[in-house]
Amino acid sequence: MLVMTTSLVKCVEQLSKLVIEAGKRSESVAVVLETCEYCAYIKGPQGNLLAANSVYDRVFGNGRPVAGRSPEAFLDDSTLTISQASDQMIAGGCTLIVFDHVGNSATADGATRDGGGQSRIQYRTIKKSLQGLGIPGFACLGVTRVIGTLPPARNTRLGAAWKMFCSFPKRTQQLAVMLARGESQRVISKKLSISTRTLASQRAHVLQSLGVVNTHELSRLLVRVQDAGYEDLGL
Repeated sequence: MLVMTTSLVKCVEQLSKLVIEAGKRSESVAVVLETCEYCAYIKGPQGNLLAANSVYDRVFGNGRPVAGRSPEAFLDDSTLTISQASDQMIAGGCTLIVFDHVGNSATADGATRDGGGQSRIQYRTIKKSLQGLGIPGFACLGVTRVIGTLPPARNTRLGAAWKMFCSFPKRTQQLAVMLARGESQRVISKKLSISTRTLASQRAHVLQSLGVVNTHELSRLLVRVQDAGYEDLGL
């Protein structure tokens, strides 16, 4: 662990010298970042990504160039939170910070934010301040190394939804599944031998309890619960 960290620190120190030299000569820092075998990037004072190498693009941008984009546009929330917090530490005067963190892997469209079913990646990141070194607009150099993977974590919302579903009486569970399947009110009323008024009341209770606004969202939620391995609901 110590050897890996020491090696990464040396990498950052060497890379920062090259970045500073290139920046002062108004040369491309992107070319310098490409010499790093790990995720390497430069951020501005507002946390904006000024440059990144192809390794960073592959790990965090799903292979798409991310330089010039706001981190909020492509980073998973699990990674974005620690990224912003460490940026604030640099802005607050820290010259070098080293930390390990866990984040979800990039998604195909960069839009998945809840971590459902995603692999969790273990990272080690070092950020070095570039402030006051004669390169206007450069706040810090970051280098991130993937150090391992963890099994996907069950989404907390799915866990809460499943707990709520299990608290329903058996007939209410059946009602919820029928609604998720798209069965008509007439069919459901007949199968469960309940009036349309009772059905409407129980339907509203199910939707409200599970935090969804319509049966389409209910179907999506219960399918995700099923796909996460909680139970086969027949959806």
